[in-house]
Amino acid sequence: MLSNSKMEYEQLAAQMDGAKTDLTKKVNEISKAAAKGDIVEAAEEHAKNLAKLAKDLEDTVKNASGRSEVRNAKDAIDAYKNITDAINAAEIAAKEAKDAADNALNNVKKQNLTERAKNLKKNGENLLQNANQAGERPRKRCK
Repeated sequence: MLSNSKMEYEQLAAQMDGAKTDLTKKVNEISKAAAKGDIVEAAEEHAKNLAKLAKDLEDTVKNASGRSEVRNAKDAIDAYKNITDAINAAEIAAKEAKDAADNALNNVKKQNLTERAKNLKKNGENLLQNANQAGERPRKRCK
């Protein structure tokens, strides 16, 4: 009987030890969660403060944008941006025009168009001279 009681006691002690381990884990988890509660509350408070600051900044910008100095400065900034955009567009157009001119010059050189134009002009002048001479011959015969 004593050995049964001792065995029963050891089983109960083992169960209590396991329960104690589980209980310790749960207490630790609850403690960690409670510690995080302060952090969450601080974060929520900080978020409220940031939202208020954002609203204040938005109101300040709205109030300032109605002032003539701010409007004039904004107009000047817009004008400057338009000028720089126009300059950039002009630079791009000038580069494209230069590239097109260089390409045309290269084509003239590659195809020897200058020499061909001279030859065509000379040939045309010869044809005109021959045509003029041919036209004079019948007049001489008719006279």
